[in-house]
Amino acid sequence: MLTLFHYPQIPKKIMKFKNFQDAADQLTIKLKADLDLNQTWLLLGIGDFGFAIAQRVAMNLDLNAAKIQVNQTQDEYGYRIVESILISDFLETKLVICDLGVETGTMAQLVAAELANLNEDLQVYFAAPVIPVEAQADLKSSYNGVISLKNPMIRRALLWEYQQFS
Repeated sequence: MLTLFHYPQIPKKIMKFKNFQDAADQLTIKLKADLDLNQTWLLLGIGDFGFAIAQRVAMNLDLNAAKIQVNQTQDEYGYRIVESILISDFLETKLVICDLGVETGTMAQLVAAELANLNEDLQVYFAAPVIPVEAQADLKSSYNGVISLKNPMIRRALLWEYQQFS
């Protein structure tokens, strides 16, 4: 007896963001739907890439954005070592921390810890175009909310998610 199996149709093209601007524009729509954003909110971008996202979202929403400066080096094996995270002391009470995406969530966790040291009363949300499912639970325990557009089952390099990485 011959048994035929039906396999679901696999999409020919997996949706990728065109570039950082495209990802930020799509994230803006999601943030507007999920949060009541007004002039009392401040967007903070983690490093250069996160700031590119925060700046574009802030421009779209007519809000202010600032950069979280992350100073890093590498050890003899090539692993990143975070030497310092510099965040302005003059923060709003409502923040959206933006990043280009998450692979492991380590940097987002470090930023959350640094913010908690500055002011425990902050209302802080984390937003990124890509956050893997396995990183979400840890992020949700550190932030008031986590907002993303894509949630791959496993972590992978962010280059995978963008047609043009700039």
